Amino acid sequence: MPQAHAATCAAATTTVLVPTEVPVLGWSENLGYDGAGNLWVSRSWRNELQRYDSSGQLTGSISITNPSAVRLGPDGLMYVASGDLPANLRSGMRGGAVLRFDPAAESPVPEVFTTGLALPNGAAFDASGNLYVADSLSGVLRIGRDGVVDAAWSALAPKNLDVLAGVDGAMINGLAVAGDSLYVTVTASVTGRVLRVPIDAPQHASVGLDLLTSAGAVSPDDLTVGPDGDLYIATSTGALIRSDLAGREVCVMAVGSPVTSLAAVPGTDHELVAGTMTGDVLRIELP
Repeated sequence: MPQAHAATCAAATTTVLVPTEVPVLGWSENLGYDGAGNLWVSRSWRNELQRYDSSGQLTGSISITNPSAVRLGPDGLMYVASGDLPANLRSGMRGGAVLRFDPAAESPVPEVFTTGLALPNGAAFDASGNLYVADSLSGVLRIGRDGVVDAAWSALAPKNLDVLAGVDGAMINGLAVAGDSLYVTVTASVTGRVLRVPIDAPQHASVGLDLLTSAGAVSPDDLTVGPDGDLYIATSTGALIRSDLAGREVCVMAVGSPVTSLAAVPGTDHELVAGTMTGDVLRIELP
């Protein structure tokens, strides 16, 4: 795997879109936009999924147990992972699930899409409508449109401590789809690893990027494909990492807070929103 020494990115402009009501307790674990441009934010420690308009005003909320990734599905529904709590990291635990709801409903009511997961964290859809989940205990899972886990595909995909698949640690966390590949972070990794997993051949996962080697940062969390087609990786050190998909061109920008999650802002070609450990939701104008 080619490695590049990270430069400092041109400075980004960071503003607070949504200030937290209660620091840390308001931890914004993950976020995503619906088809109407509303931003949904997972407040995992408050068991709440909150909806905000484009100006950052709170417009609604749903009670969900320890929510994490929230993603717009190909059917226009929102899908949210539930069960993001440390207790679900114990062997044999299956308290995690994926729920879905109609974001256009006046009072959305979540319904169960998939159960039997351990600790579902990151998630993303591919072009065929399959949902991929980074389960921090079980590994990378594929779920079909019918809500059934694809056991054969998932058995071939990377799992915690799966050294042969390049997993040099535990806590598979963030997940993004880019073309024919998944990019998956390993938070408790020796090297701050990001894996590349071919969708059609998950058994051939490889090292996409080692942040400790190339960016001097560890503890990667969520990640997303930015409006420029590059990967943007959140870290607990308060650094935002930008990398091309080959892991050759890497740079680092400071955003001022430990970042948990990222999403591209619809209708722009240079803006991201970020969840943080403090609970603030940041708007980042990319250089």
